[in-house]
Amino acid sequence: MSCNNTRCGCGRSHCCCRGYLASPAITGGAAVIAYDPSKAAGYTQGQLTFYNGAAYLVNKNGPIGTPGSSPDYTPLGGSGQPPSAAYDPGKASQYTQGQLIYYNGSLYVVDRNNPIGAPGTPGSGYTEIVNKDRVGRGTGTAVPTYSPALAPELKQGELIVYEGKLYQVGKNGPSGSPGSSSDFISLSGGAGTPGPTGPTGPAGGPTGPAGPTGPTGPAGGGAGTPGPTGPTATITKVQQKRKN
Repeated sequence: MSCNNTRCGCGRSHCCCRGYLASPAITGGAAVIAYDPSKAAGYTQGQLTFYNGAAYLVNKNGPIGTPGSSPDYTPLGGSGQPPSAAYDPGKASQYTQGQLIYYNGSLYVVDRNNPIGAPGTPGSGYTEIVNKDRVGRGTGTAVPTYSPALAPELKQGELIVYEGKLYQVGKNGPSGSPGSSSDFISLSGGAGTPGPTGPTGPAGGPTGPAGPTGPTGPAGGGAGTPGPTGPTATITKVQQKRKN
């Protein structure tokens, strides 16, 4: 995938080089709505919602629980990227290149560290990747679910959902499947690559001191019951004859 500075609008093609495509290429964008528990039962799979400072992808129709604690929502933000956040001018100087920012129902990627101005303003350092007013091939505000039959129709920049994660199409008529093909760009956070195994800790500590002596057990049993009296012996007297 080649970088195109004029597409990015930031002059240095930061967004392209970070793996996100620029706004004009988006054809399947959808609105990002603020999470509302009273309306959550009506949310559909593939919908995007924002809650407590982060953007989430709805994984199933009628999700249960709240974003951030329920498996029915997947946080957005590429693997290894900072977490998504709601735009706050007081914190914009801390935003880093590649971060996802939610603003006025749209989702933006930060093109460079310490962006200037508000998202949507030319030259501000943000590129829109999800437009609140643009609905693509999905129904309503939902992003369509990927299928091999749909792949030949997909266009570069379009958003797609696959196995509960959000992807952006990197080229027209992408090959392979999201998650394994470089033709799809992940926009859903996930576990990073495991680091090396740490060193084995030291052997166990020395044997601890002996414990205190336990209490003395109960005394032995008392004297047994006397046995029965034995039979009386009979003594027979033997008389000897005297010799005359």
